[in-house]
Amino acid sequence: MKAFILFDNKFYNKVVIDKFVLNYLLEDLKSLGFKEFIGVRYEKDEQVDKINKYIDYEDLFLEVRKSKALIISSNAFFFDIEELKKIVSKTMQKHEKNLIISNNYGNKYHNKYGILNKEGRIVYKKTLKDLYFVNDNKALSDVEAKLRNKINEFHIINGVIINDINSVTISKDTLISKGSIIKQGSIILGKSVIGRDCIVGPYSYLIDSKMEDKAICSYSVVEDSLIKKKALVGPFTRLRMNSIVGESNRIGNFVEVKNSTIGNKTNVAHLAYLGDTICGHEVNFGCGSITVNYDGKNKHKTLIEDKVFIGCNSNLIAPIKIESKSFIAAGSTITNDVKKGSFVIARAKQVTKLDYAKKYKFKDEGVKSMLKVIKCKDYEEASKVASEIFIEAIKENPSITLGLATGSTPIGTYKNIIKAYNEGTISFKDVKTYNLDEYVGLPLEHPETYYNFMHTNLFNHVDVLEENVHVPHAEKENMEESCKKYSDMLNATTVDIQLLGIGANGHIGFNEPGTSFDQETFIVELTQKTREDNKRFFNSIDEVPTHAITMGIKNIMNAKKVVLVATGENKQEAVKKLLSKEVTVDFPASALHLHNDVVVIIDEAAGKLL
Repeated sequence: MKAFILFDNKFYNKVVIDKFVLNYLLEDLKSLGFKEFIGVRYEKDEQVDKINKYIDYEDLFLEVRKSKALIISSNAFFFDIEELKKIVSKTMQKHEKNLIISNNYGNKYHNKYGILNKEGRIVYKKTLKDLYFVNDNKALSDVEAKLRNKINEFHIINGVIINDINSVTISKDTLISKGSIIKQGSIILGKSVIGRDCIVGPYSYLIDSKMEDKAICSYSVVEDSLIKKKALVGPFTRLRMNSIVGESNRIGNFVEVKNSTIGNKTNVAHLAYLGDTICGHEVNFGCGSITVNYDGKNKHKTLIEDKVFIGCNSNLIAPIKIESKSFIAAGSTITNDVKKGSFVIARAKQVTKLDYAKKYKFKDEGVKSMLKVIKCKDYEEASKVASEIFIEAIKENPSITLGLATGSTPIGTYKNIIKAYNEGTISFKDVKTYNLDEYVGLPLEHPETYYNFMHTNLFNHVDVLEENVHVPHAEKENMEESCKKYSDMLNATTVDIQLLGIGANGHIGFNEPGTSFDQETFIVELTQKTREDNKRFFNSIDEVPTHAITMGIKNIMNAKKVVLVATGENKQEAVKKLLSKEVTVDFPASALHLHNDVVVIIDEAAGKLL
């Protein structure tokens, strides 16, 4: 059988026919029994090899009458040729020959299209809805963009967030679950599977790989690999050859993992290589550590059991086995198996040349900070992490003494603590609490006192005894006496965990810039900035008190442990300055660098400037 293919001269060229019509269409027609393809032209065109021959448009109907054939317009409509010939014979009596079949979008085509529909004899064998014609590289790029965006729009409709639809490429066989975010520049190919609430990108490349729920992959290449739940991959990581990254792992900067399985909660933060490795849970790889798996001829396995610590710049020469809870000293090259719980050091002897360093000038390293920073996705996660610290502490010590804070930051933490209490996990029956601060001049029953805040957001919902609740209070007539009384109470006890927020100017409690680190409980005149920050809790700025009573920085530093929570974009500058390690009275929170147990919990918004 023959197939006649009509080309509008305006659209037709060799590139289109080869790539978008013949490869997509003619092979399919061959499978249906068509053996000859005839191009029908309005004008002379450059010939294409896969078209058997060409005829002029005027000769089309003569050829159609000679044999049963298929006529295809440039819009790729397929007709039953016998039915078409019957209609042609009728319409030719009233219309010029060129009216019958036309592949342009003029009136002739629409008239013919209407006639055929009216007769009811057209049989559509197939309709190709996405057939594009390309005349140059720009048009080719436009077609690729249309096809790419069609796939992207499908995922967006199904609940996937794509930040930049024009820069993201997703293969048609990729599956992406609702709630995941695909950031700009990312390419996901093959039969990849992305779980719920994942983040891909920016600028990540995945092929035939799987990410489980809440996994993150940024600026990285992942090939034929699996990233399990809540694992963080990137930036600048490469996973390949059936590698598996366990749950809650961190695979960080410039790390390559090849044909390896990594257990849960393992940290490979930067500049490392794991090849042909089976790694257990809670293992730490220091910077520059590698598994040396290739001897020039064969690949060998490295086996690492749970809770192994591998120091920086360590080489593990495979085949080798490192048993659990072992410690590999930095700079070691390990060639023999390591038994459980062993400490291993294998490096060259140090040579010291006395007085040789006099010609060098060393930069002052400043204060050695003990701050532990925990980065969370958002306020809810930060509140959950903070509350877990307090909940675990109460479980371990039911008669614990807590230092508590007010404001919007700790509300989420208190909600999680209340939830744990309602579930029977903890009790406040023997817990004692000391609050940071209170306004001066507000009566106790005023809704914006911190006394009422604490009862509304925590104390009224747990079984704490009122006599164990301590909130500073000062009337204007006896402010100094109130301060001394509260300081004496704090000095007579020890706060086990102190909860803090941080102000935009670095204040903790109401310790404003310029407060001495030796200051105990005192009356502070609030700065205009602090009053502006707090006016959202009052009807106007005039109602915001001008003074407050607050624990001093010395009282705060006396706590055994400090937990500071900072969330939101308005805390970016404060967080950046806090973590700069500069200690100054002009930034009160910087005093925490002098404490030996401080946990700083921030969300992505607060940490954007880091």
